[in-house]
Amino acid sequence: MKHGAVTYNISGAAVVVSPNRGRVRKFVVNTAGSGAGTISDCATTDAVAAGNKICNIPATGGIYEINWPVSAGITITPGTGQVIAVHWE
Repeated sequence: MKHGAVTYNISGAAVVVSPNRGRVRKFVVNTAGSGAGTISDCATTDAVAAGNKICNIPATGGIYEINWPVSAGITITPGTGQVIAVHWE
């Protein structure tokens, strides 16, 4: 059984947490922000676009389970002031 990985303390600029196909299991908004962030199915921060957005990351704190497959990679773009953790494999 594959357990995946967790990337903690994502804040500020977009971050590639995995440049490979896989799955986003859940994300946690540890620190609420003043705007929403996004999770994108792409392998570089330059490739983030509306067409590869998986979901919005709400500005409010909480745990969000999505269990979504990705074909290119996982890139997290936090909203202003947000601190995010993401569980992926």
